[in-house]
Amino acid sequence: MPDPLHSRAPVGKALAVAVWAVYVAGMLFFALGPFTVPTGVHHGDKMLHILAFAGMALLFPWPVTWPRLWMAALTVVALAAGIEIIQDFSPAYGRHPDLVDFLAGVVGGSAGLAARLALAAHKERG
Repeated sequence: MPDPLHSRAPVGKALAVAVWAVYVAGMLFFALGPFTVPTGVHHGDKMLHILAFAGMALLFPWPVTWPRLWMAALTVVALAAGIEIIQDFSPAYGRHPDLVDFLAGVVGGSAGLAARLALAAHKERG
């Protein structure tokens, strides 16, 4: 089944990769920077993790189809783990790794990938 969010045109592909890279850079900036985003909600930061990773998965610029789904899933897990590991080595900002943050990232990324697959299946059915 074709992925409706994946462009095969060279210009579209390059633009998709650039947008995704800027999005991921923004995620890293906010996740590793010396500030917090107030949510006003108990465990609101977990919701931000879920939403950020869902958006990252939705913007993933490579095909998200069943045989290649592992690449996108591995990217989600690697980014979620990488952010938490880097936070362990940068305590100067008062950031610390959190297993629940990691899990929130994986859940959000998985939800985004599931949405991509559902969108592809819906589009294929017409």
